Amino acid sequence: MRKRKVTDYGKSRLDEALPMICLYWGVSREEILSKTRLQNIVCAKHSLRYLLSRDSALTLSEIGSLTNCDHATVLHSIKMFERYSSQEFQFIELKAIMDGVLTYKKFSSKNFRVSEVLNSKLSTKEKVGMLDVIYYEN
Repeated sequence: MRKRKVTDYGKSRLDEALPMICLYWGVSREEILSKTRLQNIVCAKHSLRYLLSRDSALTLSEIGSLTNCDHATVLHSIKMFERYSSQEFQFIELKAIMDGVLTYKKFSSKNFRVSEVLNSKLSTKEKVGMLDVIYYEN
């Protein structure tokens, strides 16, 4: 099977969408673009493919080339995102963010704050203290 050539426009759209999706789901760029099938990563993949599909200039096959899959997988991801966004809170919230109804504040995400603490240059004791605060907050 022949892979569709990826355009510069497609690459730029991927570079715009990936940081928000990675931050929202708490996964890395490499995980989303890998063949991993862990649940949270699959949710991030569905979200990314759905977000890219909203751009009418990108075809399903180009989105597939950008995200290391084929057009049928992209179509499946779009259907799954739409199904989940009618039932599950994280998908409902993410769809509202994509629609511009909500503004995503990266500092409100516990996953983001935990990763910031873990990647900081604080001592282990300080990290544990900060993680306790994040974990036990309302």
